[in-house]
Amino acid sequence: MIDQSYSADNFYRLLDYENRKGNYKEGDFFESIQQINNDLKEVKTEYRNNKKTTRDIEQKKINRSLFREKLKDMNEEKKELLLSELHDVSDNIVKDNWQLELRQHFDSSSQKYIYLTGATPETFFALKQTQYCIKKLYKVKQSHRNNIVNQVKLLLSDGAPKVIIRADIKNFFESIPIAELLRKINKDNLLSQLAKKIISRTINSYHRLSNSTIGVPRGIGISAYLSELYLREFDNEIRRMPNVFYYARYVDDILILCANDDSDEEDKLKTLISEVLMRTSGLKLNMEKTSVSIIRDLKTDLRVPKEIEYLGYKFLIKEKGIEISLSEKKIKNYRLKIDKLFRLYAKSSRSKGDKKLLVNGIRFLTGNTRLINNKSNVLIGVYYSNTLLTNSGIWNELDKYVQNKFTSVQADKLFEYVKNKGYSFKIGFESKKFVAFKPLQMKRILTIWKDKR
Repeated sequence: MIDQSYSADNFYRLLDYENRKGNYKEGDFFESIQQINNDLKEVKTEYRNNKKTTRDIEQKKINRSLFREKLKDMNEEKKELLLSELHDVSDNIVKDNWQLELRQHFDSSSQKYIYLTGATPETFFALKQTQYCIKKLYKVKQSHRNNIVNQVKLLLSDGAPKVIIRADIKNFFESIPIAELLRKINKDNLLSQLAKKIISRTINSYHRLSNSTIGVPRGIGISAYLSELYLREFDNEIRRMPNVFYYARYVDDILILCANDDSDEEDKLKTLISEVLMRTSGLKLNMEKTSVSIIRDLKTDLRVPKEIEYLGYKFLIKEKGIEISLSEKKIKNYRLKIDKLFRLYAKSSRSKGDKKLLVNGIRFLTGNTRLINNKSNVLIGVYYSNTLLTNSGIWNELDKYVQNKFTSVQADKLFEYVKNKGYSFKIGFESKKFVAFKPLQMKRILTIWKDKR
């Protein structure tokens, strides 16, 4: 069994894991640690400057030795102080009167409320440790988006007859019957009592904010693991169904591929999936977003190409192959982000800083960049987030959309600057153009789309 304790040592390991991902949290939570981090930066800067100006080889060796010794002492001091801070966090979490609080935020792109963890270290570590315990004890693995879309591309391109079922769970996170989920967790008896309490406190905070008695908070990491656990029976039952040779579910988006069966009828298949979902989870399919495409004979059934939207892509299945473009939802999200940028600029004083923010927003949307503080070299952007596209005509449309937005705020000269710099969807995709941002710049840009205004 794993160590489920909410101890300083476990929190230290969680921090180390976050640091390796590039998410440096200790400075955000603890002023004392931020001060040591600043001191470490100064020591490193001083050493680099001395290294440039020192000519004597022996003196360089002495300086290097002194520098390493000082770093070692400062890092040991930092670890000792950090463990002391984490002990205090641990003591607070185990108190009976400690409350876990969430914050509610309306996401304009999805038109749904999402929930954020509070700014306290107690909330962060309590949820991270509980999430870790669920993941390890229940062996919960979340689906990898890129793996799924690559598999789907291959399977839809094979030219074989098949039935394609595209389904969506209605109000997924908000509709999970929490009493049934908690009953399952209590029955399994795998999690510690404190882990169960933290799950209950998370749910209670969500219910107070949402005025609901069911569901789990959308946007919180622990909810993704709880929902995966809750739908495990449904997933397994669909995979065992006759003729099903591929099944993928990414959160609430489902794709099922079946071997062709002459008896298959669209309404029958929809009803079957809906009944399995209701019986195993109490959840409902969104019938408006659920579709069935039957391909028995390529020449006959693909005379008019079949269109499937899944995970940000539109797959157009033709008799002689497959064409992949952006989904309508993803195009809409791009436009919403562009609209938000220009709405913010239109309300501003149009200072030099306002213009710079607008240009940086366009650079971010049309370019490719590395995630903030990410050591795994994960790239995102117009190319790296849409690598499967075979039809890239949408980029010309979005470039024209941006140009019209510049005209609407009477900033044609600024558009000429953007154009001359090559900040274009088409150029960013075709050339894989890379743009770099300072951490504060990136944070400010991302805040634009998180802001409810």
